[in-house]
Amino acid sequence: NNTCTVCSFSPDYTAGLEYSSYDGTSYAVTGRGQASGNALVIPSVYNGLPVTRIEDNAFSMQTFFTNIVIPRSVTEIGDYAFYRFSSLTEAVIPESVVKIGGLAFADCTSLKQITLPGSVEEYGSAVFEGCTALQKAKIAASAASLLPKTIKSVVVTSGERIEDYAFENSEIERITLPEGIAYIGNSAFANCVFLT
Repeated sequence: NNTCTVCSFSPDYTAGLEYSSYDGTSYAVTGRGQASGNALVIPSVYNGLPVTRIEDNAFSMQTFFTNIVIPRSVTEIGDYAFYRFSSLTEAVIPESVVKIGGLAFADCTSLKQITLPGSVEEYGSAVFEGCTALQKAKIAASAASLLPKTIKSVVVTSGERIEDYAFENSEIERITLPEGIAYIGNSAFANCVFLT
């Protein structure tokens, strides 16, 4: 019933967003429209059909929201979807998402925390480029190399491999790895002088 069973949070969906029919059976969010407020809450259903995509450039250059709530109906986040979203401080990507486009969160200069699920099968280039405030991340092992070198704390939640050079020359101080990690690549933590 759209209410969290843990904390009882029940978001009101952000009114005024813009949509377009994505494939005749679902919708994509295409822009902010007249929406405002602190939280950007994307609905799972619009006009009786599921919202499955956040379109390319949908929320690029925004300064209105500090956090986003993406429903489990969304499977794809387009290129530049949140590019230069300068007020965004935290983002949680749901397990339904399988694709995140290039530069999707690039230059989100206030972004401090990100949660990425293991469900993501395809990443575009430079997804978090320029996210210099990013301090904490919960990610699948496959996303390790996408994080900016300024990252401080990482919890790897799933996956078997940390690829070669994944954290090389980063400012990482702490990392937690799951028991399923079977391979840590060459120079994965080379020159991580702050890692304790």
